[in-house]
Parts: sequence; C-alpha cells; structure tokens
Amino acid sequence: MTLLCTEQAQCHCVHAGTVTFDPIQDWVTVDDIPVLVKGDFDGRSVAHCIGGAEAAGIKRCRAIATVNDSKSHSQFVVIEGLGIALDSASGATDYMNVNLSPWHVASAGQNWIAIVEG
Repeated sequence: MTLLCTEQAQCHCVHAGTVTFDPIQDWVTVDDIPVLVKGDFDGRSVAHCIGGAEAAGIKRCRAIATVNDSKSHSQFVVIEGLGIALDSASGATDYMNVNLSPWHVASAGQNWIAIVEG
C-alpha cells in the first residue's frame, strides 16, 4: 500500500537529518494539511544531519539533491498537472557534495489515503 504524502510527512537522510516542506499547492488537503506534489521534495533543506565532520571538511546533508521520480510521484493522480507525492519517495542528498547519501519517507503525514498505481 502506497500512501500519499502531506506537508506533515517525515523524511530523513541516512544520518537521521530531517526535511521540512513548503508545499507548492495548498488547495487540496487531508485534514486541512496540504498534499505534497511533484516539486515539493526538490531542493528541500535537511536539518540536524549527524553525518560528516564539518571541521574536517566532510559536509553534512544540507538539502535534497535528487528525487527518484518514478517512485516518488503518482503517474495517475495529479493536482494541476503535478503528480502527488508518495511515501515510496526516495533520492539522494548533497552529502559531501557528491549526491550519494540516500533520503526516504519515514511517515507520509497521514495513514488513511492510499494510492494504487497501474
């Protein structure tokens, strides 16, 4: 079962850093919380990453750098042409500026609206 993500979704880098959202759209909601869509993961800040050692020049995760589009957004359920964000979303952060540290959705921000694709 794949859940749609809301602004209250919890996303983390592999080092337990947290991602915050500023939704592109706010007119489609679940319990008055905006549903995330394609573009809402792109470039979002990562806070509290414990990876790396800044003093030694090893930079922590600071932002989402890449999004695995086929797993991260619905191909069928869209809002203003943008696929809704799914709890299967993943990609990489900018850890050490090489975009190799994975991030994932730990919680969709809601647990009762599921999407079935193809």
